[in-house]
Amino acid sequence: MNQAILFNDDATYCSDKQCITFTAMQQGMRIECQIAKAFNSSADAIAHFEQWRFDYEEQSEELIEAEAFSAQGIITLKAYK
Repeated sequence: MNQAILFNDDATYCSDKQCITFTAMQQGMRIECQIAKAFNSSADAIAHFEQWRFDYEEQSEELIEAEAFSAQGIITLKAYK
C-alpha cells in the first residue's frame, strides 16, 4: 500500500447517481473516487463497499498514480460483482 495516498472513512451512496463515493488524500489534495453501481439501499451499497474495500482502495491507488482523473477530477472505478 502506498503510504502517500490515504483513504478516508467516508463512503456514501448516492441513489440519484447510482454510485458509491469515497475520498482519498494525496499530498494534501482531496480526491473523489466513484463506483457506478445500483443498489437497493444505502445499507446494501455500504456493505458491498466494506466487503470489497481493500480491492477498491488498491484500484484507486493505481488510477491515482496513473493520473487517470476524469475532466471533473474524479477517479472512476470498476465495480466488483
